[in-house]
Amino acid sequence: MKANVKFCSKCGYPADDMKFCSNCGNALDNNNIITSEQVEQGKTTLPVVNHSQQKKEGSVFKSLISLVFWGFILWLIVPIFLGNLGIGSSTKSETTERTADNAIVQENSQESSSSTVTTSSISMGQKNALGKAASYLDFAAFSYSGLIEQLKYEGFSDEDATYAADNCGADWNEQASKKAKSYLEFTSFSRASLIDQLLYEGFTSDQAEYGATSVGY
Repeated sequence: MKANVKFCSKCGYPADDMKFCSNCGNALDNNNIITSEQVEQGKTTLPVVNHSQQKKEGSVFKSLISLVFWGFILWLIVPIFLGNLGIGSSTKSETTERTADNAIVQENSQESSSSTVTTSSISMGQKNALGKAASYLDFAAFSYSGLIEQLKYEGFSDEDATYAADNCGADWNEQASKKAKSYLEFTSFSRASLIDQLLYEGFTSDQAEYGATSVGY
């Protein structure tokens, strides 16, 4: 017989016997608790869980530009340094080759810069929303609409949240499967009630069916 697990009615986080939710700080009195028995009987459903995680930092394109920049600097400085030490000869052939090499580096730098400009055309809000979406998907499952709502809850605009959901690379069928598995770890569901719960989370009918099937129903 499974234990009657308690959840915070505000964020859906497991409540245990705490007086306040450790995730959202909600007071856990009798009016603010949802039990797994209530969910299983179809009397209520769990809300979207609100987790938090530090934003991922860094940019691949910024690193690429830095690499090209310092490579270009080295191409310019090293030959001069070696020339001052008397290593090698400053023949016309070497000068021509060096000029050609520098031209190639400059061309690659310009191409990389052009690519970076295109990528950098996204707004700061879109960039941060995309990073936040990736951090959520690292440890929790979301539907497309659920992820957008979660990002909007975090203060992102609808446009930025939608951009992040569109470009985060998530497989929504796989997200439905993960969400179904997470529910079954807490309590039991019939196939129909599990599908209803996934639909409530914002998954499409096909995605909810896939999620239920993936866990053995």
